[in-house]
Amino acid sequence: MLWWAFGFSLCFSGDSKSGTDVAGIVGNLDWACLRGITLDTPSPVNDTIPMIVFCAYQMMFAIITPALITARSPTA
Repeated sequence: MLWWAFGFSLCFSGDSKSGTDVAGIVGNLDWACLRGITLDTPSPVNDTIPMIVFCAYQMMFAIITPALITARSPTA
């Protein structure tokens, strides 16, 4: 839920050239709760990939990373 509400927007919205992000590191909240993103919105990486697919792909990494970091080895 946090990825959908804030995470995607803080990671991928904003532009350092136009100054709409924080020091080129943290984006703004223009896309919070996926506001303004439809099935026809192109992703910033490739115009042929819909933004919602790009969001789901990045969410997969946001879900897997904490599990990899906190996982215990089976022998421990």
